[in-house]
Order: sequence, then C-alpha cells, then structure tokens
Amino acid sequence: MTFSTRGKLFHFGTNEFRSRSTPAGARLLQIFEECKKGNFASSAMFPTVFEASPSVEVVIDAFALLPYVTPRTLLLDVADPIRQSLQQDSQSIEWLCIALSRSGILDATQKAVWFYRDEVTVDSDTDLPYHLSITLEASVGDVFDGPQVVPDSIDEYEPGRRQYDVVEYAKAVELKIDEIRANFPNSSRQSFLYGKPVNIEDLALNLLNTLGETYDNEDVVTARNLIEAFTGFDLSQFYKNIQLNRKPAAAALEQLFDEVDLFEFRPGVRYFFGREIPD
Repeated sequence: MTFSTRGKLFHFGTNEFRSRSTPAGARLLQIFEECKKGNFASSAMFPTVFEASPSVEVVIDAFALLPYVTPRTLLLDVADPIRQSLQQDSQSIEWLCIALSRSGILDATQKAVWFYRDEVTVDSDTDLPYHLSITLEASVGDVFDGPQVVPDSIDEYEPGRRQYDVVEYAKAVELKIDEIRANFPNSSRQSFLYGKPVNIEDLALNLLNTLGETYDNEDVVTARNLIEAFTGFDLSQFYKNIQLNRKPAAAALEQLFDEVDLFEFRPGVRYFFGREIPD
C-alpha cells in the first residue's frame, strides 16, 4: 500500500495526489495536511472518507495513512464505522485489519483479529497473519504459522497456500497479545514492532546494516514506512519502478542519521513528522 499515487509515501506535491479532485480524496488530503501540522484530532474524519464513495485508490491510500496518524482512542473509535462502510467487501476489510495491526497498538491489533474472525472465511487467502507476526513476534512463529486447517483428503491439499482455522487462530493471536501485555506494564500506551516497543533508532540502524543482503520484503516496507512517518524524512529514493533501490536507499539512511537525532524518538511512542501522537 502506498499513500501517494506516484510511488512516494508522504512526500509529494498536492498536484501529484491524483484523487484530490474527488470528495473522498480531498478529505483524505485534508487529514494528511492537518496531521503533518500536529492536528491529529483530524483523523476522526477518516470514516467520512469511506462514506464518500471513494475509489479503490483512495481506499488504499486511506489505509496506508490511517495507522500512522490516528491516536489510539480515535483509532479504536473509527474502526467500527469504517468497517460498516465497507459492508461485506472482504478485500477492503482485510486492508482495514492490516492497517490496524500496522499501528502497533495492541488494542487496535486485537480489534483487527476480531474483524478477521468475524469476516474472513477459512478458505480466504489472507496476508493478515504476516502483518500480525511483524507486530507481535521477534521472528516468524506461531502467529504466522497457525493453527491451520488440516485437509480432509490429499485432493484438497494446496501446496504453498495457508488455510487458517479462523476461530482457533484468533484465540492463538489473542494469547500472544496477552503475553505481550503481561511483559510490558505500559503496553496500552505503547506501539509495538516485532513483539517489543518500537524503537525507530534501532530499526533504522538495523535496516542500514542489512540493506545490502536483505530481501525486498514486507519487513523492508514496514521499516521504511515507520521511519518516514515518524521522522518526516523523505525516503522516496528507496524504490524505483517498484523495485528496492539499495544504494540510494542506504545513502538516504546515512543522510537520515546525519540530519535527524533519532535518540529523541522515545521507544514505544508513535510520531508523525517528528510530532508525538497523543496515545
């Protein structure tokens, strides 16, 4: 998911935002501009974006922005009306669940699990477990792996496709969330990544050190998105023609360390363009 329709994330000219002339797109752009100024209360307008008959592009862009600017209480408040606006569109509901988990807020992540449990069938292909794993696990483990459905016969087995037992899977993820809550007494006011409070300095340093050898996967996307959202530093050079551009990406990260004091970003606290989000 990208925010700007020309491959950039949070750094683009207003005229580059292709959907700006539609009611839904204009409202989304307004939320973005207000949040850059630190007016995070404007994120309460997210449901109105979905009520304004948005295009698929605007829906994708809204879900790309939602987890990075919406305060915890507001995120929990807007999730249900957004879900209702989506009616029974399973793809959009999955995007909503992924957005909630990307916030790193445990209560929002748990709500994503509930939506998944109530809306997604056992036969659905879903990317949500991967995103839940990134939020909740230090490395790929039970949140990503199962529980899964055992086919009744070899004819029903599809290699490479994961079919989760939705009810049991939801229980397993909730147990993992409860475990993290027990380990971190202030978890209700923290954002998590890989099962611990997000630390943007460590994340940027690890990304820089592994960029030459890492696969271009969701971990890279997650790190880039968080670093750019938190700091407001332009990392548009990361990708060219949808491909990871390693040397310019590394140069951008080195410039980030030169120009931004990442030590000022407290672990577990969310920021947008350097402004603390009131969770």
